[in-house]
Amino acid sequence: MVRSIARIDYEATPVIKFNVSVIDTGVPQLTSTAQITVEVVNTNDNDPEFEQPEYTLQVRENSPVGTLVGMVRARDADAGLYGQLTYTIVGDHSGNFVIDPDTGAITVHNASALDREMEQEASLTAIATDRAPEGMRRSTTVPVQIRVLDENDNGPTFTQQIYHATVAENAALHPPAAILQVMATDPDEGAAGDVKYAILSDNVGGIFRLDANSGILYPGASLIGKSGQYRIDIEARDGLGSGPHNDAATIVIEIQSINQHRPVFIMPALYNATVEIPEVRKHIEMPFARPARRKHISFVLRHCIRTRIRLIFFFAGAHMVLRTVPHYCVASCATVRDCV
Repeated sequence: MVRSIARIDYEATPVIKFNVSVIDTGVPQLTSTAQITVEVVNTNDNDPEFEQPEYTLQVRENSPVGTLVGMVRARDADAGLYGQLTYTIVGDHSGNFVIDPDTGAITVHNASALDREMEQEASLTAIATDRAPEGMRRSTTVPVQIRVLDENDNGPTFTQQIYHATVAENAALHPPAAILQVMATDPDEGAAGDVKYAILSDNVGGIFRLDANSGILYPGASLIGKSGQYRIDIEARDGLGSGPHNDAATIVIEIQSINQHRPVFIMPALYNATVEIPEVRKHIEMPFARPARRKHISFVLRHCIRTRIRLIFFFAGAHMVLRTVPHYCVASCATVRDCV
């Protein structure tokens, strides 16, 4: 009887040959030799092995059906059907991809599911199974991560279509005072999602400036004397700067006039001086004060001396005029104010 003293591996030694000699006990001893050939029977004793412990693949969003994502490969040391492999994939995202059962090539199956803004990665499990008879098959799994790469398929969107702002005409220029900030968002990544802002039209005289990066609106020139309502059209565009990926909005700015100048006394010329009025029976008129920048002014008597002359104040053109009427009083001190 011939017995093996070590494990025999069909894949390493499918055939074993050796000689067997026999010797009798006679005198003289006689011998005989025979050559033995042993054919090793193959069994499915090896698991498939993938070339990598895990696979990381990538595909661009919106790729059409049939786009090659990547390949997984495994080998099986067994011979024959025991060493021939079939590939399958499972997992939550397996319906979006398909794998070639013979080559392990993974391709896109559901293009609409490749939206990076909705899901940036897809997780699969690839399985390699040998083709041994059912019940004898061996298989191995490997994780597959598929990263969905971004495409510039979204445009910026303003948070509002119309922005409203109010600014005083004396808003600072150096450094500039912020009037308001507009904002647009773009779900794309990188330069495709980097929003830039610009004024499109109606910025007469360049009196406004829109920061391209922050979206903050500043005065572009002095606003003094430019009170009123202004409407400017603005644009948000992604950093790639081309194509239809942009959005438009309008800013309505109200520049408010500011009371910056005091009214001026014409008479008396000096502060806290006395106005001398001739003592006459008939009334006289004299210019007394003028407002700043054509505003209305009010007049307040701070002290009055009883006399026979009455004082009447009224407007004549751009000036305030003092009229005297006999038999009343005369002002020795007065204050004049804007009526804003």
